[in-house]
Amino acid sequence: MHPEAQGEQRINVLRWFLLGGWLILLVMMVVPTGSVARPDICSDFKICSDSFANDIFWNIGLPAVLLCIVFSHALWRRICPLSFVSQLAKALGAQRTITDTRGKQKLVFVDESSWLGRHHIQLQWGLLITGLSMRILIANSNGIVLAVMCGAALLGALITGWAYAGKSWCQYVCPFGVAQQVITGPRSLPGRDAHLNPTSRTTQSMCRTKAGDAGQADVSACVACIKPCMDIDAERHYWANLQKKRGLNWAWYSYPGLVISFFLLIESYAPTDTEFANLDYLKSHLYTYDNRLASMAWDSIFPYGWPTFPRLIAVPIIISAAAVISQLLFRQLEHWQEDLFRQNEHPDAKAIAIHRTRLLSTVIAVNSYFIFKGSPLPWMGPHGHAVFRLVVMAIMAMWLYRGWNRNQQLYERESTSTSLRKQLIKLGDQLSDLLGGRRLKDLSPTEVFTLAKALPAKAKSERRSIYSNVLKEQLEQGRLDRRTALVQLEELRLSLGLTQDEHRAAIEVLVAENPKLQELSAMDLAGLELRCSAAMEEIENLLRISHCTTITPERIPDALNQELERIRIESGLDNESWQETVLEFSPNSNRSERELKHLYKAIEIHLSERWVLRQRSQDNPLLLPLLLSIDKHIARLMPSLVELQQRILVARSTECLKSDQLSLLASVPESVLTFLSSEDNTTLALRHWLTDQPKATLDFQNLPTAQEVLESLAKTSFDPSTRHWANAVLLRQTPNGSEDLAELLKVPAGQKLLSLLEPRTLSRLPKISTLKTWIPGEEIKLPEDGVAILLKGGCELNSQTLVLAPATSNTPLSFLGLLDYLGGAGTSGSRHDHRATHLGLMALTFDGPAFRELLDVAPVLEVELTRQLAWACSPKTKLQLH
Repeated sequence: MHPEAQGEQRINVLRWFLLGGWLILLVMMVVPTGSVARPDICSDFKICSDSFANDIFWNIGLPAVLLCIVFSHALWRRICPLSFVSQLAKALGAQRTITDTRGKQKLVFVDESSWLGRHHIQLQWGLLITGLSMRILIANSNGIVLAVMCGAALLGALITGWAYAGKSWCQYVCPFGVAQQVITGPRSLPGRDAHLNPTSRTTQSMCRTKAGDAGQADVSACVACIKPCMDIDAERHYWANLQKKRGLNWAWYSYPGLVISFFLLIESYAPTDTEFANLDYLKSHLYTYDNRLASMAWDSIFPYGWPTFPRLIAVPIIISAAAVISQLLFRQLEHWQEDLFRQNEHPDAKAIAIHRTRLLSTVIAVNSYFIFKGSPLPWMGPHGHAVFRLVVMAIMAMWLYRGWNRNQQLYERESTSTSLRKQLIKLGDQLSDLLGGRRLKDLSPTEVFTLAKALPAKAKSERRSIYSNVLKEQLEQGRLDRRTALVQLEELRLSLGLTQDEHRAAIEVLVAENPKLQELSAMDLAGLELRCSAAMEEIENLLRISHCTTITPERIPDALNQELERIRIESGLDNESWQETVLEFSPNSNRSERELKHLYKAIEIHLSERWVLRQRSQDNPLLLPLLLSIDKHIARLMPSLVELQQRILVARSTECLKSDQLSLLASVPESVLTFLSSEDNTTLALRHWLTDQPKATLDFQNLPTAQEVLESLAKTSFDPSTRHWANAVLLRQTPNGSEDLAELLKVPAGQKLLSLLEPRTLSRLPKISTLKTWIPGEEIKLPEDGVAILLKGGCELNSQTLVLAPATSNTPLSFLGLLDYLGGAGTSGSRHDHRATHLGLMALTFDGPAFRELLDVAPVLEVELTRQLAWACSPKTKLQLH
């Protein structure tokens, strides 16, 4: 079993062993050990003190920790004694809590916008530099000082763990916490990648507790104390903080300078007497026994004859200066790489430059440490030290090679492929022919995307379902931002053969089902998902131990209620999220019904918004296109609503909808069904349910104002044209500043046209059409297959009026050239005798391809035209088309 996958019970034993060993070592630091276990070198020199415990701590313990982090940061972060101590308050149920506005107790979290949340990198790095300075000045060989420093760290971990929830000590205070990030980089050498491990509920060093029953997997105890978290997915944490984490790059680039200056300063303490001439002060470990350190604090660090500069002052200044110089050098290296990538037109020049500079910084720092330090075992001799250094260099070279070509896009692609793999598994035998005998879990991320592309074209609904489910998982886990998801999932969308509109439709449905996807940021969603998941696992474990299957609020035993309250407090969930989580375990729990209720509610809200704008459109025709935008929003929700409704009806063995549901569906405008023309299953189901159902008008309560509706569309619509249009109406401007649009507003036919076109179609109108006017009697010339929409006046043939523009906005539109467009040139006879009437003529003209484009993007106009054609072809009608 991989070290990171060890059960919590076994890891707990190891934690106690390490903590116990450290405490024993602290006692040994304080209690004199005399000559016991002192190295042979101390028998030759009189400068040695009783520092055997210091030798173990600095020369065996610390290098072992460093190597452990290189091989598996997750293992170290699980067994670290300081991390363990920081969790003791939680284990004892004694963490600090505060009372919320509802009078309930809740844990205290570090606010990411607080001083500590914003400046913890600087705090941790400052503590590290302070610790290194104290070590050089006295703690290297003084057991009491080292014991005090270790005791202070243990006490700090204990207090931080009491004061703040989660691993706040590790994330925000621990002096070695940032150094762990630097040494780990995007991932440890043989470490498991969390984003490629979909089967485990607890990844890497994620907070967890052991399950109540033997053989059960560990239960998550994550409270999302930091987002994203290195303990859950180190690589996600790495990429998220590549450019956005205050002070992290400075700390990363300064680390090699800290390491090198640290060892050079230790070497400066080496005795200069002739008896020490052939002695390696560092590799002999003599520096951990040197009893001269305290007395040398006020000695000048410079040679005799130079200005006096006491070590007590010089050491922290030199270390800090080395850190600054190191940072400047690596920053220059970063800029040089960035310029090189930009010359090669690399799309992510800055990110790749930072990433590779960080890798080089880590490699130089770790190699420098062991070049100076050598092997942790002093008896290995010169050859042993050389071999050990070569092994470390080889390990770091492999680590560098593994991470050199990584980038955030590759990580996100792999993460998406994991979600996609989960959805493809649901297709079962449908994939057997495509897999060719291979197993889905054995496919690489690239092969998973190729498999999705090879799905049968007829399975369009399955493709949409797969995309929607992947999108949902990625959004809920905070791996995607709703506003950038279109770009981030472009490869998957294209592999599945879906359009941008289908992506927007999927987003809109998901937001309707779960409004928090719109209300919360990606990081907040990630935290909420982690807390809910941990709480659900804890409740499942509690019910299993209690031999219960459900939770009935009125019948919860006191003991069970106390445990639920403990889980609520420890989870850090807000009241609404907690209630939703507990509801999952109620006897009547049905997530589908709750999602269906959300969808009906979303449609009702859209209908109320539509009603408000419809009333105001009589005074402001610019609102008419927004009615279609709202209709399209409703249409996007319908397929998911119908699918959920059918599933629930089948489960209930009935075909009848509730009366309020029927009334809501019966009040949906006909244009919504027009937008659903390609959704045969949806429209068939709707027409079946609404058979013999009269058209309804809802009695809306708490209607929004037109201003509120426009502001909502301007901020939340997934269609950029709709947002722009709504914003222009709010500002009392003509959208797109179009002069043609201003003319349309002046005539009834133009207002009718506005009611048939969406904002994005209207934004295209100036590019595909021309607004023309003819004076009375002027000949009307159109392209051979061109079409004109009459806006004002009319046209006549041989002084006989043929077509007049609509006189009111409720009259059907009038077209000229339509027969030639539909049946080919000459269908309508001669087109050269058409002249403007005595009223003149104003019309919107299109050539053939432009009119086809218009009908392609304006389904409501196309339906209007089809109705007119059907009416004209009726034997009871004498209407003629021209």
